Amino acid sequence: MKHISFSFFIARICFVLFIMFSIALFSSCSFAFSYTFVLQENWDITIPISSGCKEIYKKSETSFHGDGVRYHVYSYTNIDVIKSMFLWSNVQSNTKYFSTYSETSEEWLNELGVPYNERPQYFNCSYWYEIKENNELLICWDKKESKIYILESFL
Repeated sequence: MKHISFSFFIARICFVLFIMFSIALFSSCSFAFSYTFVLQENWDITIPISSGCKEIYKKSETSFHGDGVRYHVYSYTNIDVIKSMFLWSNVQSNTKYFSTYSETSEEWLNELGVPYNERPQYFNCSYWYEIKENNELLICWDKKESKIYILESFL
């Protein structure tokens, strides 16, 4: 009887270890394929976990080669972390092809067919813009709504 109990105990331990390993593997894979990982790889930008960011909307139209427009909206809980991420600007400047950030954003969002209720309220936003080669990144921060809107265009 003790032999059966010991074998059963070992089987349970193996099963628990298998479940724990599977969860760890799934978690690391989901991080590797998450958008925050993509931001890190493409733009060297990290959204800290301490920001409490949660993705609430996304839409993209990327081709096989990865070019196209991507759009992600995050809500957050820690304003101090978001505030310290960039040197935010309240002034809209020109981008590679357009005269203002809002014009750029609207062009890209129209291209994706994003509903108006999922778009930034530009009069509430601060901005951060970067260009690498022909690729553009625009982040709009709406403090009033506690949201960040991330737009990328890859050519």
